[in-house]
Amino acid sequence: MATHNLYLIRHAETLNQLSNQTDFDRELTTKGRRDASNLGKYLKDQKISIDYILSSPTIRTLATCSLINEPLLLPKEKIQAIDSMYHASPDKLLDLARAIHDEFQHVVILGHNPAISSFTNELVIRNVGNFVPAMLVCIQFSIERWKELNFKTGRLLFIKSPS
Repeated sequence: MATHNLYLIRHAETLNQLSNQTDFDRELTTKGRRDASNLGKYLKDQKISIDYILSSPTIRTLATCSLINEPLLLPKEKIQAIDSMYHASPDKLLDLARAIHDEFQHVVILGHNPAISSFTNELVIRNVGNFVPAMLVCIQFSIERWKELNFKTGRLLFIKSPS
C-alpha cells in the first residue's frame, strides 16, 4: 500500500483589517513573514520534499505560500490558488484533496481557520485542536490514490508550531 502525506498549514499572522480594506486583502505582519520563512526553512532542513501546494487565493495565504516556498524552490506550476478554499468547509477541502493528481505524494493545503483546523480534526482520530498562525500538521494516509482519502483515516506524523 502506498502512502500519501498531507501537510496542512494555516496562513501566518496577519495585520488587523483596515477600515478601507477587505478581509481578503489583509497582509502578513513582520512576525508572520518571519514565521512563514522559518516554516519553509524547517521543511527544507527536515528534507521534506513537497510535490504540490494548494492555497487559498487571499493575499495572506499567497504571501505565506511564497515565503514557505523560497527555500523549497517548487516551480510555479506546482502551486495552485483555489478560489473555493476561501471560507471552505471540511467537506469542500476533502473534495479538493481527493482531486489531487496521483503523481503527487507530498501535498500542502494552505488555508484559514476555522476550516483548516476542522478539516485536520476530521482527518485523524486524535483531535489536534485549533491551529495558530503558521502552524503545520503532517498527516499520512495509506492509500493508492488521493480519491480514496476519507475522514478519520489519517495517521498524525507531527505538529510544528512557530517558535
